[in-house]
Amino acid sequence: MKDILSQVHKRTYEILASEYEDRVETLRPTTEKALSDFTNLLAPGSKILDIGCAVGYTMEILAKNGMVVDGIDIAPKMITYARRRNPGSHLVVGDFLEVSYPEHYYGGILMYAFLHLFPKDIALECLDKSISITKPGGLIFTGTTKSESAREGFEIKHDYKNEVKRYRKRWTQSELEEVFNSRRLKIVHYAEKTDEFGKIWMDYIVRTEK
Repeated sequence: MKDILSQVHKRTYEILASEYEDRVETLRPTTEKALSDFTNLLAPGSKILDIGCAVGYTMEILAKNGMVVDGIDIAPKMITYARRRNPGSHLVVGDFLEVSYPEHYYGGILMYAFLHLFPKDIALECLDKSISITKPGGLIFTGTTKSESAREGFEIKHDYKNEVKRYRKRWTQSELEEVFNSRRLKIVHYAEKTDEFGKIWMDYIVRTEK
């Protein structure tokens, strides 16, 4: 399943890269507000890993707020845009679960619209790996759209011109919070927001154990 998902995600986000780039300025105000809640809780100069960094505008926002940011994305075209936007940053093309990172290295992890791309069991692997590479007491930001019922499966991404398939896990608030509690992650910030396309997002900032 992991190999299939990697192939699907790479193909999907290669196709969507230019549309993601075209939407950056539309989404920037909402994203800047969300990420300011994250950076306000971090020390200046904190080392951040942006997982699924796409075209790199979230990296750019974090850097402008005083963070040192690395990025990873499975789609080479996404990373091409991200490198243009973030010259000098360390960026990797690859599958997060297949790339090695030092344990307890990052002060913060950004998973913006990332966990919902996987079946629950693989999403939990991603979260556990994120915890392992975060410093004790570090912060993890997760953002996903709000659902009233939990479900998952391959879906057409209808809100983009190129209607491609991707895997989508629909998380409920209670389900996601149960996951955080099971991993002893302390919720330090929660906010719901409606983005410029009418989607309702659940943004969580959680702290790892010290």
